[in-house]
Formats: sequence, C-alpha cells, structure tokens
Amino acid sequence: MRLVTGIVLSLISICVLGQHKMLYHNDYWPSWSPDGKRIVFTSSRAELPFDARKDELYIVDIKSGKENQLTNNDVSDNTPHWSSDGKLISFISNRGGEPDVFVMNFDGTGVRQITKGGQAFNGSTNAISIKRSKVYYLSNNTGKNNIHEVNLDGSDNHELFSTDGKYDNHSFRLSKDEEELIFASNRSGSDRLYVYHFKTGELEEIPIDPGYKPYYPSISSDGRWVSFISFKDERGGDIYRSERDGSNVTRLTTTADWDYDPAISPDNRLIAFSSRRDGKRGIYVMNADGSHQRKITSKIHGRELTGVIRSRGVDFGLKYYQRQRNKWNNEIYFSGLSMYNLADEFLQKGKIGEAIVLFRLGLDDPYSGWQVLNLKKLIQLDASEVTWKLVSTMRERVVNKVGYDLLAEKNFESAIKLFEINTMTHPESANCWDSLGDG
Repeated sequence: MRLVTGIVLSLISICVLGQHKMLYHNDYWPSWSPDGKRIVFTSSRAELPFDARKDELYIVDIKSGKENQLTNNDVSDNTPHWSSDGKLISFISNRGGEPDVFVMNFDGTGVRQITKGGQAFNGSTNAISIKRSKVYYLSNNTGKNNIHEVNLDGSDNHELFSTDGKYDNHSFRLSKDEEELIFASNRSGSDRLYVYHFKTGELEEIPIDPGYKPYYPSISSDGRWVSFISFKDERGGDIYRSERDGSNVTRLTTTADWDYDPAISPDNRLIAFSSRRDGKRGIYVMNADGSHQRKITSKIHGRELTGVIRSRGVDFGLKYYQRQRNKWNNEIYFSGLSMYNLADEFLQKGKIGEAIVLFRLGLDDPYSGWQVLNLKKLIQLDASEVTWKLVSTMRERVVNKVGYDLLAEKNFESAIKLFEINTMTHPESANCWDSLGDG
C-alpha cells in the first residue's frame, strides 16, 4: 500500500503539471502519391491547450522521413487526396467560412475553391478524378451522409447516388484506375462494404461477415483485395484485409488503440495508416501482410509506456515516464485508451490499487474521449479527494460529459460533485451552472 500511495502522490504532480504543457500531434488520413514515394496527410500539431489545435496538410517522403508542410493558415485544412497524375491534391477546408471542397497543386500552390456555401461534411473523405475531371466528397446537406460529385470548375454538383439508409457512406476511396469507388454503408441495415462501378452504375457488395462492421476501406490497384477498419476485437479498432470475395479475413494490427485510415500503396506492397498506439496519432506503414509496422511521422523518443509498465511494473513505468516527459519537453508516451486497457488488465487480476493509478495516468493523454473513459472509471473505483483534485485540473467539457454519463447511470452524488467542481473551476461558464442545475 505504501508503494501505491507513493505512486499516487507523484502522479498527482505529473497530471497537474502536464495537462497544459504537452505537445499534441495528430497525423491522419494518408493518401499515396501515384509513384508510391510520398504520402500527403492531415496533421494537427500544437502546444496544448488541446482545443487550440487546427489541421494543416503535410507531405512525407517514405524513404527519408522528411516532411514538408503544404498549408499554413488560421483555419483547418484536412483529408487530402492525391490525384492519379500526381499534379493535384483535393481537400476539405473551412477557409471560406464553412467546410467546402478545395483543390491545389501538389506543392501547395494554386489553391482554388470548388464548392461554396458549406457543401462538404467537415473532416470527411474526398477524392479527385482526373479521368472524369471531378471531385467526390461527402455531404450531409440532405440530412444523410451521401457521396456527391462536382466538376473541377464547380459546376454540376449533385449526389452520386442516394439511399434510404442512415448513411450511404462513412468513408470511401477511389481505385487507382478511377473506375471503381469503394465505400462503407448501412443501406442494408448493417455496416457493409460496396464497390460502385462508374461504367455501369452498378453496386457490388463485398460479402465480408457483417459482424466486422467494416468501414474506412481501401482497394488494391489490381482490385483483388481490400483493407478496412473493424472494432470487432479491440475497443480502439484495428486494420484488417480480405479478398474481394470476402474470404480470408485477416487482422493486421493488434494494438490497444486506434489504427485507422488504411490506404493501400499503388504497387500493393504496403498499407499506410494512422495510429495512436504511442500516444501521438502518427502515420505508419506496414507490409501488406501486416509485418514490419513502422512510424514515419511525429516520431517520439523513448519507449511505449504501457509496454514498459507491463514488463517492469507500475512504479518503474511511472518513474520512466516522468524522466522522459521532463527530458523530451513534456511529450506523451502512451495513449489514454491503451492505458485504460492496461488498467483494466490489472483490475481483472484484482490489482485494484495499481489499476486506479493507471486510470489516473490515462488522464494525462489530452484526447478528450480517452479522458472521459479514464475519469469515469476512476470515479467508480475511487471517489476520493485525490481524484477530485485531479478533476479541477481538467477541461470543462470533459468533466461535463462524465457528469452527464454518471447522471444517466443514476450516480447522482458523484455527478453533482463533478458539476460543483466545474463551477468552481469555471465560474464564468453558464454551461457549468446549467449542468449543476440539471444535477
């Protein structure tokens, strides 16, 4: 017990000092250049507070790891797609005031707006077709998430196809020859993958077991296999692949956090993807069979913390984390979800004290979704003054979300305590007082 108490006390200082000083990296949505030598991607890179971040576009050279920033402005530019001739990149931006489709040269020059009036779903997928002189993008202006197409000059903007489903698309990519578009849809009542054939206008379902709930698909240039995301085996989601006929479904990644946005290389030898496995969502590449997974952006120093804790123990892991955090300018070395999963492992083994410590440490990841997970579990296990002291250092919206979750679970005492702390921490916030009133 003395060991756990010592860890808790040191951890309080780590969390309180670290909440607003860490660097945030979030690299996602990779798209290959036609020659397979470079990847364009979205990145949010900023010092915390977390809410101050914005998205910009970068290019990374696969061989050297050298990065080049393409956009730099006061708004967010995201989800780029490289054209098949290598000359253009399409993306979504709110630089016109609302999210719309833009196109620029591959070096970041010649930016031009394609749609106007907030046509695009912010942060959504898009793709540019040189063969058809069109851009395809996701819009929810009709009340559903549907794929739209628009000419490169901005004319003839309309739905590519429609459905009565909740969404006709969650994510999509063009094939290399631009003859097919693979997308995820729940038009049949569950998440499935489909291929749209431009020549015939027909839809082909890829018959993957619907239990995988596949989405974020990518199709190989020879059309023989696909990759996709599934939450079937992990809380955070992993990357899978299967043959086009739905057979030989194989799990390629096994980390305890997000692995997202798979993109198959033009030669079908590699898959690029984004992951938060080390605490910073970076761009990774791996062989098409899942081997040799390596990070190519937002590289950090040191070892992944959950692995250190699992092999060397909680006390050693926390001391290691504090040394590395101080040495490397407060960068984080784990993700809140991987820490949550590790803490759950300790909890299942009856090591409640160590689990509580790890749930607290999970709060040091600034990503709000994982903070909600860890704080909620922490309050359920240890509604002590140590926990309440940490709550006062956290962002208003995180505390508010956990409070309402606890209200829904009829844990009124803890919910009201959270709302009270929020009003003391943010006394000028009308939302905090309104939440307390609800409690």
